[in-house]
This record gives sequence, C-alpha cells and structure tokens, in this order.
Amino acid sequence: MPIPSNISFATATDIGSTFPYSTSQQIDDSGTYYTVYYKITGSGSKYLSFFFFGSLTDYIAEFTVYESDQTTVYLGFTAIDNLPFTIPVPNGNTYYIKIVPTGTLALSPATLTVSVEAAPTTTVVIGNILIPDDTAEFPLAVVDEISGLPIRYVLNFPSGEYGCTTSSGYTGMANQADDEFWIYDSAFALVIAVDAWPGEGAAQVGQGWVGSNHVDKFYFATWDDGTGDTAVKQINTAGTVLATFGPLFGGGGDSTGYFGMDASHDDTILYYTGRGGTNGPVRRFDLVNNLPLSNLVAAVATYSTVDIKTLSDGTILVMYYKGNDVLVKQYSAAGAVLNTYTFTGVNTSASPPRLDIGADDPISFWGFFKDNVHTNYQQVKISDGSILTNLSPVSYEGGLYAGTVTATPLNRFGASGSCPIMIFNLPSTVTEGGLYIQTTQLPLSSGGVNPTTPARTNDELFTGLDTTAETAIPQPQVIIYPAGD
Repeated sequence: MPIPSNISFATATDIGSTFPYSTSQQIDDSGTYYTVYYKITGSGSKYLSFFFFGSLTDYIAEFTVYESDQTTVYLGFTAIDNLPFTIPVPNGNTYYIKIVPTGTLALSPATLTVSVEAAPTTTVVIGNILIPDDTAEFPLAVVDEISGLPIRYVLNFPSGEYGCTTSSGYTGMANQADDEFWIYDSAFALVIAVDAWPGEGAAQVGQGWVGSNHVDKFYFATWDDGTGDTAVKQINTAGTVLATFGPLFGGGGDSTGYFGMDASHDDTILYYTGRGGTNGPVRRFDLVNNLPLSNLVAAVATYSTVDIKTLSDGTILVMYYKGNDVLVKQYSAAGAVLNTYTFTGVNTSASPPRLDIGADDPISFWGFFKDNVHTNYQQVKISDGSILTNLSPVSYEGGLYAGTVTATPLNRFGASGSCPIMIFNLPSTVTEGGLYIQTTQLPLSSGGVNPTTPARTNDELFTGLDTTAETAIPQPQVIIYPAGD
C-alpha cells in the first residue's frame, strides 16, 4: 500500500460541496501509521456533521479542526477521538481536519472512514421545539416534536439561557454575550437586536430573564437596573421598548435577579420568582400601576423555582426542582393549586429542567430535562397529567456527540443539552368548524389526488352539507377541524 497522499495541510483531501460525502482510506504503510488531512470550503453557509472513524481500540482516529490559518483551533475541537461533530461552515471559509492515529496501532490495514452530512432544512411548523445552544457560534436547533431530532438549524442565533415565543410567530432571545435582546420573525429572519438596557453589560443583562404575553409583547429584565435592583422592559415584536417596570424587589434579598418570569395575556400582571436560591415565592407585579402586589403563592420548601408560564385560560404553570426531583404546579389566578405534576426518572445533572407551553395552549406543556448524554422532552396533558410524548435523543453539546464511541452513532445531528425549551407557534388560520377538503386534493375533473401539484393553497370548507338533500361528499379524504382551532 503506498503512503497516503494527504499527509499535510498542503495536500489535504478536499471534501467538496456535495453531500452526503463518504470515503475511506488506508492510513498505514509498512508498519507506519500516518496523520492525514481533510479540508472543506463553505459553499453557501451550511451546518454540517462530520464523522471520522477508525476502530474502537487498534486505530483510533483523533481529530482536530483548524481554521484557514492552519493554526487556530476552530470552536474548541481538538484531540477528540472517533466521535461525530457538527459545525457551521460559512460561505467561503476554509477549515482543515487533522486526523492523528492513536490506539494500539496493531491493525493493518488501518482504515479511516469519513462521512459528512448536511443538516436538514425542513420548513418549521407549529409545534416544533426550539433549542438554542449555550455555546457561542452554535445555532438554534429546530426539533421535530415527533422524532426528537433536528429538522433545521438557524445559524447566527445568539447563545443564551433565556428566550420565548409568541403565538404570532416571533421568537425573542437574550444574548448572553452582550446586553441585547434579539427578535426573530416566523421565518427566523432577524427583525432587530434591541439594546434595551443602554450602559448595562453582559454581566447584568446577558442572561436577563425573558417572558411574554404570548401574543405580541416580550418582557426583558436586567439583574441590576443601576440602583441595585431588578427591572423589566416591555418590548413589542418590532423591537420598540414600550415601557419600563420596577423595581421588582425593592432592594430585597432577591435583587440579584430571578429565575422565572411571564406576563398575563392581557398585560396586567407579571409573575416572577427570585433567583437567590431555594424557598422563593411566586411574586406578582401590577403592570398597569407599576407596583408590586402580594405574592401569588408561598415557596415550596426546599425547592428552587425555574420557569413560569401563563396559559390562555388565565392559569399559571410553575416548575420546581430539587436535584432530580421535579414538580410542575398549575395555579389559578388567585393562587389555588389546580394540579401538581411529578416527574420521575428524570436526570437534571447537566443543567436545570425547563418548561414551555404547548402550541395547543391550554391543553399541554413540555418539560425539558438534560443529563450529560440525552435531551429528554416530555409533553404532558394538563387536564390529567398523562404523558403524551416522551423523547430522549442523544444531545450534541458544543457541537460534539454526547453518546458513547461507536461505528454507528444513533443520530448525526442533535440539540444542546442546555438552555430553554421554546415551542414554535403561529396564529390559527381556521375559524369555522366543519368538513374541509385538504389542500393537496385536486378536483375530480382533474383526475383526483396529486399532492405534488395542489389545486389549493389552503384547506377549503365544504359547504355542501348545508342542505337537507342527499349529498355526496367530494373527494372523501377530509380533515375535521373543531370550531375555533
């Protein structure tokens, strides 16, 4: 076997721009095991998954990713063995992957297998799960709520721990790298990055807490408004700061910030909790008169509060946790406990659990639990606490596969095991109950069903039932929509 041809940066094998890409090569010759090099240049900004694998023991492929200067390590990927990894590859940027042979090196031929895949770019739909990364430069993962796997990534999305969505299709995110609040429209185009707290830095605002009225306004807080207390800005989806509220704690023990915040859907009350540790009550603030109100409920002893979410029926969900012991309580607007949901067998070792309302508000909510290997999504029916969905794919933290080393990784793309969970939503377009002919149905005169050339761009209400005469239902593949959905 001849010496490999790609044994330097200058001779690196070009992966190209067509995906999926796969190849293999023998990296040993006459008892010598060679370091080999690959390179890739961005052709259109893409998020890509790379997998360089040798064997489990005899030939371990240890890779490092370099920027175009062939010296700077890209995104911290250095001396990592046999694991898939995902990175953004911006248009025109060149990156090099150096693969060093390690292990017992008692195998010949020693074969390196190489696989590169492009992330899916499926259209985002109502009910998809949004998971930002807590590591800078990594994208937002849009996760399918059926499979638990990403269907799309949004590049250049801010990293951080706090964000939320609205029913009008907007997403707001506190950028932990600075003091800005980033707002995206339903197509994930950046609307504006709002400097809501001029003069404040990332230490005060970068992990500022975020809530919304779930319709058309966000609430974005700072740990310190300049007086040693916590205050909050009300911001519309265009990025205009409409009002400032506070102080929320009046110089009290929780003035370092708070862990959960959300507004009533009519923008009259802000619900929030203290960040100072355990035993914190759920507080209320009058958004009409700009003053604190009495607490909604007292603390749940020994538990920390995390997220608060207000439902369209006026009730409030609060998540509590103590290690792996996680509770969600549903309260009435008067503070009465309506339901308690207990999660068993979850692991919160990677970061605190998180909460969001389902797109079917007020029918369900989602809990997000992260150990150091999996991202666990659980959808819970609010009325009876039954688990509607339970998904546990392997996570990708900082772009690196968190599962065990194997020649057959379970998933080539994944979401970060940190940060909030946000459920994507859009305004409902169906207002009348009845029988609807599906979008992809052609008229019978055109030969029946042809999903690739739909005759309609939206479902059509069949009005032929408004008669007492016998009526044949055209194209009997239909969807029944309950009124108001």
